[in-house]
Amino acid sequence: MAGILEEVLGIGERGTELSYMLTTKDLRRDYRIDCISFSGGVADYIYRSTESGLFQYGDIGIILGDSIRRSAIFDKYEIVVPAETIRATVIGAGTHTIDISGSTINYTKDIFPLKNIPILKVSAKDEESDYDRIAESVREKFRWFCHGGEEQQIALAIKGVKNPSFKQVGKIAQEVLKGLEDLIKTKLPIIVIIENDMAKALGQTLYSYLGYGRDVICIDDIRVENGDYIDIGKPLAGGRVVPVIIKTLVFNS
Repeated sequence: MAGILEEVLGIGERGTELSYMLTTKDLRRDYRIDCISFSGGVADYIYRSTESGLFQYGDIGIILGDSIRRSAIFDKYEIVVPAETIRATVIGAGTHTIDISGSTINYTKDIFPLKNIPILKVSAKDEESDYDRIAESVREKFRWFCHGGEEQQIALAIKGVKNPSFKQVGKIAQEVLKGLEDLIKTKLPIIVIIENDMAKALGQTLYSYLGYGRDVICIDDIRVENGDYIDIGKPLAGGRVVPVIIKTLVFNS
């Protein structure tokens, strides 16, 4: 990965892997680069080394920082150390859209508004095969949001089913709760966002399976993606719909 970063900056020959790694347009290289600085979660470990706890964050960030520090980038360019490295994820420009949920929603208590809830979305592939893969997928992705035992509110997003049967609703509810077992151990509400029109039935089923003792919010007719954040406002139209704001970070070269 450090080698790919060298290629982006025009150091060495460009390999075939670069085109697969780029998420947007390639960096322009028709101007002089005077100096380079780094920010983000890895940046602290680009500027300084550590001899212990290489996997203290459960990822390869520290090792990647060390590889970048040892790369040709530090030989070829002047490296500037910023006053703050923003020890978090990459910060990008944001866009947001305003929408209204479907009218067949379910919520057990008016705990709105809710703001800046990160989205964890199940892939279309994971929703296939009679939903048997949902629990494993949700469980794995939920761990991305939890570090050091910290409680983290998330909103689970699924596509769902048009005109689902009672059996399908029950199966999806069971798999969702299996995947969210770590979240269920906390006192945080269970939030599910569905693209298709089935929120009321699924929300009531989740609430029932949880013994009517947990806050459940289930809304539909909303399309979101992994990496989005959502605000859910106070219910409107006699509680039949809720306004939502979907926030998307934009990463560009």
